[in-house]
Amino acid sequence: MKKGFFSRVLDTLDTQLHSYLCHHNNSFNSFINRRIYGCDISKGVKIPADSSLIHWGKGVCIGGGTKIGRRVLIYQNTTIGEKNNECPTIGDNVIIYANSVIVGGIKIGEGSVIGAGSFIDKDIPPNSIAYNERKIKIKKNK
Repeated sequence: MKKGFFSRVLDTLDTQLHSYLCHHNNSFNSFINRRIYGCDISKGVKIPADSSLIHWGKGVCIGGGTKIGRRVLIYQNTTIGEKNNECPTIGDNVIIYANSVIVGGIKIGEGSVIGAGSFIDKDIPPNSIAYNERKIKIKKNK
């Protein structure tokens, strides 16, 4: 079914608001993000304009010292945060699928893919696919 004009305008405004709130992070925007979108992005996090929180970032939590590269896609219900006072570094062109947890002072290499529902607390080499089945498995991405 085709969306009506008013519905498309609201969708566009909602998308623009969410994009603004994620890329201009301060205390007020953080409060709005938590209330409207259910995501919590700490004040010090910089998300490049060409990176995206898919599904409006529902349930996404990103800790303060996290570094996020360009063209990163983060799906819903993902946690990226601190472990032992160290935060992860996410390389460029990384895809992090839903319900993943990434913690500690680790590096996710450029072009890597993190599978849905993964718990990652070890470095992931560039151009790899990482997922969990009781233990982190890493395969080279072709």
